[in-house]
Amino acid sequence: KNKIRDYFIGSAVKNRGGSLLTYNVVDFRWMENAYTPHQFLME
Repeated sequence: KNKIRDYFIGSAVKNRGGSLLTYNVVDFRWMENAYTPHQFLME
C-alpha cells in the first residue's frame, strides 16, 4: 500500500500542471505491480 501511495505522490509531482490520471508507461517499470489509472483510484 505504501509503495502505491508513494507512486501516486511521485506521479502528482512529476505531472504538476497535468492530470493525475496521466501516467508515463516508463514510470511503471519500477513498480512491482502496474496499475491502470482506474484500478489505481479504486485501491
